[in-house]
Amino acid sequence: MPGCAFPIIESLENSNNSLATRHSILYQAGRARSSNWTKFWRETWPRQVRGAARPILLATAVFWACTALGFFLAIENPVLENFFVSREMREAISSKRLWTESLTRTAPTASSGIATNNLRVSILIWGLGLSFGIGTLWLLAYNGLMLGAVAAACLREGMLLPLTEFVVAHGSLELPAIWISGGAGLLMAQAIVFPERYSRSVELRLKGRSSVQIIVGIVPMLLVAGAIEAFISPSKISGVAKALLGLSLALALLGYILTFGQQSSDQASQRVP
Repeated sequence: MPGCAFPIIESLENSNNSLATRHSILYQAGRARSSNWTKFWRETWPRQVRGAARPILLATAVFWACTALGFFLAIENPVLENFFVSREMREAISSKRLWTESLTRTAPTASSGIATNNLRVSILIWGLGLSFGIGTLWLLAYNGLMLGAVAAACLREGMLLPLTEFVVAHGSLELPAIWISGGAGLLMAQAIVFPERYSRSVELRLKGRSSVQIIVGIVPMLLVAGAIEAFISPSKISGVAKALLGLSLALALLGYILTFGQQSSDQASQRVP
């Protein structure tokens, strides 16, 4: 019967319309997610980092103050190096070589391992902001003391320049990631210890959201830093080239944080009565 074909055709048309609708919804959702991530990197993250400038600068100051303290304490009392410098590191330094030379043989694996470890440390520094900031400050201080003690041990054996050449390229992203993580943790601590306009719970929710956005943004920094530390930092590339790379990355990061998202911030401030 010819008429029996019409329900089938109608069913096929409905099915096609349904598939087209689902495809449209999925496509629009994909575009929305893409747009949200684009906005995050162009506006949200640099704006949030600027908004947390004070705790980030405090975290940076604590780190460098403890680095200087660890350096001078280890210079005056070499025995203190034992708390931060392992036996393998001391043996390598005494042999006039860095303990990082093996990275060039396992660069691909080392890159992911380095990035994972640094991300773990950064998340821990950030998360300990909930301990009223005490844990965050302690880890910043410990890492600073360790860097200072290692630098003192290298200076004593005439290996400070090779250490600097190794650190300067990847450190331009890795160290700021640690400071920014510390600042994000201290931002949560500020909400708990010194709430401003709202109750502690509301302040923690608001600043906690900002700190989460900040910590998400350091992931690409640590991935790039891990790749540089594995492939470039231990390579035979000249120290000048590594320093130029580190300086370029540091200036690019600073420029990105200071300039991106400014327009949206200005528009938001104009809407506030």
